[in-house]
Parts: sequence; C-alpha cells; structure tokens
Amino acid sequence: TYELDYVYIIVFDKEKASLTPHEFIDYYLGKINTIVCGFDFKFGVRGSGNVKTLQEHKEFETVIVSEITYDGYKVGSTHIRDLINSGLLEQIKEVMGDYYSVQGEVIHGAKKGRTIGYPTANMNTLDYLIPKNGVYATLTKVDGVWYQSMSSVGHNPTLNCMVEVSVESHIFDFDQDLYGKNIELKFIKRLRDELKFDSVEALIAQIDQDQIDSLKILNSLR
Repeated sequence: TYELDYVYIIVFDKEKASLTPHEFIDYYLGKINTIVCGFDFKFGVRGSGNVKTLQEHKEFETVIVSEITYDGYKVGSTHIRDLINSGLLEQIKEVMGDYYSVQGEVIHGAKKGRTIGYPTANMNTLDYLIPKNGVYATLTKVDGVWYQSMSSVGHNPTLNCMVEVSVESHIFDFDQDLYGKNIELKFIKRLRDELKFDSVEALIAQIDQDQIDSLKILNSLR
C-alpha cells in the first residue's frame, strides 16, 4: 500500500482520443518528473504512442514495469477481471497478493433469510466488478474486525427471485444490527453455482452444507 498525496484521473473522451502522443505529453505530462508505466503501455490516437515515445522526452524519467506472468498468463487487469468473472477467486491471491474484496453499505432486502435461520447482510456494491453468480466462502469486515462468512451472488431464485444481482453475506455467530454500516466482503473460494430448489427444505439442507464447506475452507486459512 502506498501513501498518495493526490490522485488525478484523466477522463477518456473523443477529444483526448484524438490527441497525438506528443500533444498528450505536452498537455498532460509537461510538469511531471517521473512516469511509471507497463512495458506494453500505449497512448495517443489509435495507440500510436508507446514506451519508446515516452523515453524520447528527457524532461521526465520513464520507469518501465516489465512483464509479469503467472501460470502462463500475463498478470494484468484483463486476466484479473477474467478470474473474477469466471468465479476463480482463489487464484486472485496468487496474482494480486490478497483476495478480491468489495465494500458497500448494508441495505434492506427482502429479509427472507432470517425466516430460514440464515439472516444475510445485503450490500450495495455500487460499481464494483461482481464475481460470477454462486455461493462463496468469504470473510466479512465489520467495524475493523474480520468474521467468517458465506455469501451469495445472484438472483435468489428460490425465496425471492430478483431482477438485479444481489450480494448477500451470512456472518457466522454474529447477531449485530448492520443496517447502514459500511462493510467489506472478501471472496475466498467459490463453492457452487446458484441453484433453484424445489422446496425451502431442500434449500436449507444445501445451505447447511454450504456452511460446513465454508468453515472447512476458512479454518484452513489460519
């Protein structure tokens, strides 16, 4: 983790896309001392600028990050997004150094989970990239403390079929009121697909097994 004083985000639009590499450098990078970029970085109209273009400008230093691979894949945002979209969350730690997590406010849901003995915290996950639908072994952070949990990503097809994808977390041995709190959810491993059950009893039986499977995975992290 780096302590940053300021972060400036350049919003990409048609005007910026039409700039030549040297126009972009003159306008945005004129007063910068050091630039850090990946080995395959491209910029300017139709990606015509690259690291060599930056190195030609001696008024700033260009630091190039070499390619990093893991298990035959280039480590980068595209590969990480593919892992998240595929539900392969256990592999995220190998390439990022930690498990993938999202944060959000706990909001009111249908409150159907409490009727079957598994109350859940429904999260407003805003603009996060949400993993593939399914059930996950997770850790949930509340007021600075991590708790073991299991979480569901999907449409809740058995109890309350929803149009929008919901992210719900059941925290083990936890009975605090979370509404309005901001919590963090860390995805450890995907357990199974989201399923629609023929009865509530069948759903409960599967959730019972999900809890056993989740605890086995989470206890092995210690």
